[in-house]
Amino acid sequence: MADKYVVQNSALKVELNPADLSCRILHKKTGVSWQMAGAYPIDVTLKDAQGTKTQHSFAEFKKAFDIWQRPDGLLARIAPVGLSISITLDGEDIVFEVAPEFTTGSVPRDVLYPRHFVLPIKSGNYSTFPISQGSLIPADWPARFHHPEGYSEQSMTFHGGYIEDGDCGFIAIAETSDDMYLAVWHDKKKAAGTFIHWLPSLGSLSYARRVRYKFRKGMGYKEQSFAYRDYAKKTGMYVSLAEKAKFNPNIKHLQGGCMISCSAAMRNMRNLTYRFVPFATSAGWVEKFRKLTGIKKGSIHLDGWGKYGYDNLHPDYLPPNSDCGGARGLKEFSQRAKAIGYIFGLHDQYIDNYSDAPSFMDENFQHKEDGQPVKVNNWAGGMAYHNCYSASLKFVKRNIFEGVKDLYLYHKSPSVMNICDPGTIYLDCFTRTIECYHPLHVQSRKQNRECQREILRTVRTGNFGQTHPIVQQCEHVRDFAVPEIDFSYGLGAFLADVEVVGGGSETQPIGINVPMWNLVFHDAVALAHYEDMASDLLYGCMPWFPVNDEKWEEKTNKVLRVKRLIMSLNEDVFFEPMTNHKLLAPDGSIEQTTFGGGVSVTIDRKDKTVKIKGGRADTKGTVSYESQ
Repeated sequence: MADKYVVQNSALKVELNPADLSCRILHKKTGVSWQMAGAYPIDVTLKDAQGTKTQHSFAEFKKAFDIWQRPDGLLARIAPVGLSISITLDGEDIVFEVAPEFTTGSVPRDVLYPRHFVLPIKSGNYSTFPISQGSLIPADWPARFHHPEGYSEQSMTFHGGYIEDGDCGFIAIAETSDDMYLAVWHDKKKAAGTFIHWLPSLGSLSYARRVRYKFRKGMGYKEQSFAYRDYAKKTGMYVSLAEKAKFNPNIKHLQGGCMISCSAAMRNMRNLTYRFVPFATSAGWVEKFRKLTGIKKGSIHLDGWGKYGYDNLHPDYLPPNSDCGGARGLKEFSQRAKAIGYIFGLHDQYIDNYSDAPSFMDENFQHKEDGQPVKVNNWAGGMAYHNCYSASLKFVKRNIFEGVKDLYLYHKSPSVMNICDPGTIYLDCFTRTIECYHPLHVQSRKQNRECQREILRTVRTGNFGQTHPIVQQCEHVRDFAVPEIDFSYGLGAFLADVEVVGGGSETQPIGINVPMWNLVFHDAVALAHYEDMASDLLYGCMPWFPVNDEKWEEKTNKVLRVKRLIMSLNEDVFFEPMTNHKLLAPDGSIEQTTFGGGVSVTIDRKDKTVKIKGGRADTKGTVSYESQ
């Protein structure tokens, strides 16, 4: 076997180490070399016929590597593992593909390849990690965040790196993105690096996994984000808010408007308490809010309107809470909100299944690979399992559009649409990609995503035209669901426990938060951060107003000046892309964003000041964004 295998074109040179399948990649235009990490003990997880799982380093099988050289790349077959790995040059791109091969022994499950690239520990070098908004993990970052299994599902399926000396970077786009986590490897005394952890699909690596690395001069985090935006457009993940507004004109009503949060009821089984606010009381508060503030565009977000209130009795949430006024009271609230020009909307949830719900039956539950149902937690409503999304689909159709007819007497109810005809619905906890092993409804992650898109599409289209279109909201926006989501709860900085210098750990942002999500999808999904006015300003989002207790007027007066400014800014940039972002301080405390049309926003989080240049919200200098 050769000491190394070399393949190259006019743009790139790849050297493959036959001892562990690591690569050194030379980007010829910049002269920057990228060194992939070597083998680790968890490169591949195998499962034998008895179901026993074992983890292995690729280096264990180096004597069995069968490496072939082709004009445009390399192919390595690893027969004992049942894998082949191909490396293909395509201009300034390199495509890595990991594919299962026939084996009579153990089958591959998880694969951690291609590995992370080891960055020089030097200021200016960083890895990119698109969890939540997105983060830069500096090569000289003093904390340690090490999660090769993946910490949380990524908002977008790419990662990258940048080396300042030579001004060279890459973006790695997962072209097969259903079964994966973005992961971080951080050896002590080395820089953190990002890579893809390929997950098994229903127990095995059952199809080829492919990631495309684009190496370019000047490919920093902004250029990576713009490259992914182009990819999203080509693959159909990107649908603009302007296009969505053609289908549902109510989306235009969000432009320059606000979210108004109201609460109805909650029975809390953890501390044996119960509280409620009558629908009529909330309606009166909203009418007074409209009169006092003069805000013409608003969307109501009503929590806890179901039989026992917030986080209770799902998916059998109907009929509406009787103490709050029942179906009649909810309908009147909707009518009063619409009469003053606001969109009426409901918070809803079809993932949790509570133990006192009539639909708490095994046939509805998501099952894990070990055959056990997913038992989640004890929320306000008590013990809850998770529904399979196939069950969620039938419950969404039943509750929102068809009405409840097949459960015991006290849960029979007209549909949500017949009761209060909402203009918007918020589906909590959606867009998490999971598998289900229930024998009655086995569901791969790919099928899960298809099912979720069908659920979201069902609501957005008013059950495919049976009613009017509905503004679709969700809690967790992710790229695969963008075409079916109009509004989402704001994506913020990614926080987690990290090891810190001197020992121990603390919760802190992972690296430096940067708006990679907004650089890709700002003009595709409207966002709003509940109590983060700095992010609303920097990202041009909508603000929230909590109108949910007797102190709402006091709370509103404290933030009204700043939130008016936020709404004025949002009026200008709602349908515009984010065209630039700058870190004006190394720690990310001072940032600047620019939008289509030229409006720019500069935020200083330490001084709590903002400067907006251009548009209706132009501040003519620097002003405070603190509450009064």
